[in-house]
Amino acid sequence: MKVRRLQIESQEMARISVQSQMARLSINVPIRRIKAVQQHHAQMTVSRKSPSMEIDMESLRNNTGLKSIETLTRELTARAFAQARQGIKNIENNGDYVAVQPRKGNPIAEISRMAMLRTKTASTSGKAADPTVSVKSDPGSLNINWSLQDVSITWDDYQTPTIKVEPKPSVNIVMSQEPRLEFKVVEHSFPPESGRTVDQQI
Repeated sequence: MKVRRLQIESQEMARISVQSQMARLSINVPIRRIKAVQQHHAQMTVSRKSPSMEIDMESLRNNTGLKSIETLTRELTARAFAQARQGIKNIENNGDYVAVQPRKGNPIAEISRMAMLRTKTASTSGKAADPTVSVKSDPGSLNINWSLQDVSITWDDYQTPTIKVEPKPSVNIVMSQEPRLEFKVVEHSFPPESGRTVDQQI
């Protein structure tokens, strides 16, 4: 008796190859540059007022007999007004004296006699002459102002850094050896059976 069977044998195992590539990172940072520089220098401003002096000698001239025409005119006018007022007052007093009635004697003659007998008395009171000179002076002024120094810097536009990944990370898996199977059909021979066939009911 012959029997056939399938026999499978593995000759080679499968093999894989793994290749990995690391990523490389590069960063480019642009340098900002100065476009313009403006410098404002400090400036000085000077404000000056010259000194001055004013001398007033009017008081000295008036008290030393060197009066000006304006002063003399003013004094004579004032004296004339005073004498006129006093004369009018005397006339009013004399009229009142003559108008009193009854009266004995000649009142007009009495008024004339009193005027003849009236004497002028010199006045010894008064202030001494003040021959001073009025002096007004201004020392002037000097003001110095400074403006601040300033520096203005203009930069170019801001640029963000550039980040580049080259080469990119990768993993490559390759089957370097494929598996190999061998199939065989094997035939086996068995010797025939021996003995009798018994076919009997028991």
